[in-house]
Amino acid sequence: MFFIIFIKATARGLPSGTDEASCLLQGILQPVYRVGKQTTIQLPAHIQATVERTATEQALVDLIVKERGAEERWYEPSKWLKGFQSKLPTKVPVYLDNDAQQDRLFNYLVTVLNSISPPFVIRDHILFVLEVLFPEAIIGALSVLGKMTLPKAADKFSAGTHRQERQG
Repeated sequence: MFFIIFIKATARGLPSGTDEASCLLQGILQPVYRVGKQTTIQLPAHIQATVERTATEQALVDLIVKERGAEERWYEPSKWLKGFQSKLPTKVPVYLDNDAQQDRLFNYLVTVLNSISPPFVIRDHILFVLEVLFPEAIIGALSVLGKMTLPKAADKFSAGTHRQERQG
């Protein structure tokens, strides 16, 4: 079964399907969400969690990329560097869920790696970025943003992201 929706243009040139849609666009009406068998005007918990998670990831990546707030941490020996040098497979938690943020951080770290001369030979730059620089940058940013010590930030990174059970 197919539904055809006719869209008309508003005075501002934005498309809207109904008068309610144009009121939503103008901010006159609030959206209504259906959670379980109820309706509410409050944002559902899973959407709110996604919004908060996205904002947190954005702040982490902005600190690393724009403000370069975690770079001093990269020059210290770490378990990530030792694991990389031991050539044993290392499990690195995926702390960022957003692919765009992962790409942005990865591209920045590749640029940084290409601009410095490390004191040792790196055979695989991609693996080095993913297994050493990526976790080090995130741990450094977590310690700065969360105003916590580096060991606490490393524990938070290793624990991964906090997820709640779905409601309703």
